[in-house]
Amino acid sequence: MAGPYTDFILTDEVLLKLADQYNFSPQIFAQLKKYYTRIPFIKDKEYLLSLFMAFGESLWDGVDNYSIEKVNPNTFDYYDPATNNEKVKKESPILVMNTLEARYKKENDLFQAVSKGLMHKAELYMLNNRISTMETRLNDPIRDIKNYTIILKTVLRLAAEQGKVHPIYIDALSSQFAKQIEAITSIQSGLQLQMDMVKEYCLLVKKHCSNNYSLPIQRVITYIDTDLTADLSLKALSDSLNINSSYLSTLFKKETGMTLTNYVNKKRIEHAVYLLSSTDMQIQNIAQYCGIPDVNYFTKIFKKVMNKTPSEFKEEMR
Repeated sequence: MAGPYTDFILTDEVLLKLADQYNFSPQIFAQLKKYYTRIPFIKDKEYLLSLFMAFGESLWDGVDNYSIEKVNPNTFDYYDPATNNEKVKKESPILVMNTLEARYKKENDLFQAVSKGLMHKAELYMLNNRISTMETRLNDPIRDIKNYTIILKTVLRLAAEQGKVHPIYIDALSSQFAKQIEAITSIQSGLQLQMDMVKEYCLLVKKHCSNNYSLPIQRVITYIDTDLTADLSLKALSDSLNINSSYLSTLFKKETGMTLTNYVNKKRIEHAVYLLSSTDMQIQNIAQYCGIPDVNYFTKIFKKVMNKTPSEFKEEMR
């Protein structure tokens, strides 16, 4: 047997008409609607017949060894729902309120954990409270988990913003995950992506949280991270951000514990380490990608930070 399914769209108007026809009380209409919106809609029953025939031939070795029977619903024993209304247990509004309040509290716990970069706490939440286990809203489980993963991404994005991460970093990560969400092909891949998203947003907060910095220094750090190949001298940065150069130099040293020049060099060498470790680019090209066109000067700075030359580092990686 196959079912239940419908061969027409069950609108609110149709359901209201049915509820009135069978004398259902208005209090249980929400449950009635919830039930019927979950039932698959099959526009053409010939598809269902083809499915039965395919199963039949597979299970019983040929079309001659089975039959398909169409049963008239009127042949079933008559059931009058109006006489059994009192047996239908109405969903308590207090229960619904309590359930939703508990769910939102848990989501807020996740929000707070991510906003502080507490990966272990956020991961524990995900293990115990899968967002995908929420109420089924569509007949397509893949679309359902995509939708809930989009909701999760929104929560994580706002949490990172709460954690004082600049929107430029959040937007880059959000765009990356937007593409991956639409590429979900199974429930399992959706669940894995949700866990990956939580980890990445926690790492984003840890790496780019600017809670300890004043607004001018936040903007300087973001500017540096955005383009290491730009002119990142004190004068260029102070001109670009409309900040007095002496004030910027003093404030940057006070808040970060290092001079602006040393910070820029540190970030450039970190990027160089990444490129040396993950690509086969020539050292002179890597120097340019790190904003230091003079390869000799690049080598000098790299050795000062890493205690070895780029060539020695690359050889060790090999």
